[in-house]
Amino acid sequence: GRSRITKPIGGRGMGAVFFAVDLNLKSREMPEGRPAAIKAILNSSDPDLLAAAVEEREMLIRLDHPNIVRIYDIVQENNIPYIVMAFVKGTSWKEMYDKNGGPLSEAEALRLMLGIRGAFEYLHGRTPPVVYRDFKPGNVIQVAEPGGGTKQVLIDLGTAVEWTPGQKREAWGTIGFAPPEIGG
Repeated sequence: GRSRITKPIGGRGMGAVFFAVDLNLKSREMPEGRPAAIKAILNSSDPDLLAAAVEEREMLIRLDHPNIVRIYDIVQENNIPYIVMAFVKGTSWKEMYDKNGGPLSEAEALRLMLGIRGAFEYLHGRTPPVVYRDFKPGNVIQVAEPGGGTKQVLIDLGTAVEWTPGQKREAWGTIGFAPPEIGG
């Protein structure tokens, strides 16, 4: 009852993502409520998927970096976990690729990679380090900054894990973007 979901905005694999507004956080600038993205698990009968969702939310609570989507709340309703996060308004790298009709220039690709580098430095520098296993153009959004610049924001950490040496993990990722050592 706190949020009003208005439309689906994405999702595959582990969950579906919906655009919503937080009805409790209204202002003159946002009379409808604060925009949010709500991620729901698609198959709540799959114990592995639910375990991954619990792990994701436990880890996300502890992350705080300007290049990583901000988490507002984590709720559970009818045994389905939902992650309520900031709605990141901008253009995904995939949309940029599609609009360009193919690969971006080397200079543009380098600018984008340097713009998201801070998120990975932050994740890898944590104790334990967080390993992101699904880095792809659809999971980064370029956001316009108030001063005229842009910022790159990592939006989906569903496959990220806190890594401990010697720990065996099930491999998750997207075909074509997952590292070859996890078996494609």
